[in-house]
Amino acid sequence: MPVTFKDIRVGQKYSRPLLADLWGYKRYQALARGVVTQKNDTHIILFVTEGKQSFQVQYEDHLSGNILEWEGPTDHFAEERMINAHNTSDEIHVFHRDQHHKDFFYLGQALVLNVEKREGRPSKFILNVGPIGKNWRSLPNLDKDCFGCGSENLSGLRMTFETNGEQIRTKLTVSPQFRGWSKLIHGGVISTILDETMSWAAIILTKRFILTKQMTIEFLRPVYVGSSLIAIGSIKEQTGDRNAIAQAELFDDQGKLCARSEGEFVLFSKEQFSRLNILPEEDLMAMAATFE
Repeated sequence: MPVTFKDIRVGQKYSRPLLADLWGYKRYQALARGVVTQKNDTHIILFVTEGKQSFQVQYEDHLSGNILEWEGPTDHFAEERMINAHNTSDEIHVFHRDQHHKDFFYLGQALVLNVEKREGRPSKFILNVGPIGKNWRSLPNLDKDCFGCGSENLSGLRMTFETNGEQIRTKLTVSPQFRGWSKLIHGGVISTILDETMSWAAIILTKRFILTKQMTIEFLRPVYVGSSLIAIGSIKEQTGDRNAIAQAELFDDQGKLCARSEGEFVLFSKEQFSRLNILPEEDLMAMAATFE
């Protein structure tokens, strides 16, 4: 019987015997490892226990918010599959508990933000694990010349986005042309990344056209050119038909929060936005199609 997550719900508790029964294993011991894969299957399943029994290997695993710091197995089983999952059909699914002999909470699918490969000892992974109640889908970039997301703007950031219906996220590496002091990404570019992420969150999650009214930014850590970054945006509050408050966070390749922002966005229907003469009609129609 193939592994399926059709009846597995984010936030619900599951024991290994229950999962073994659901997936057709004869014995739950088949799920005893920290990393489980089935032959010819695309699911990579992590069972993460923070408080381990004293006789077990004391892997350093820690969940903080949406960020999971996790040490892989000593034999590096399925390590390369995890690292390359974003380029393949493989899916990483995480079950987590804070103490041994408890049931696991299903956290959903995970995205590898960074990995420190180690020889002779467990590699260290940083994963984003949620909330991922739905599958992530890529979003089309409609304005090819936008400085933030334009796919044909060779002088821009060329950001791409995806959504799970609750959040927007983007992965990018900023080139040296956007540096400020030495190897640091210019603060204005960081602001653009956060504004772009919040804007896409406001557009996709409210299904409206938008303009940024105001935003605040908190710079928490240095962010370096050439490092792999991930930004995650969401709607904090929608205050009526014409206003929404969005928020975004920027993480570095160690999974550390480097900057965060909050912005107020004015919402427009297609007809209202059309009267501003900002976009040609064909672009308006194409963008409106993404709301369906």
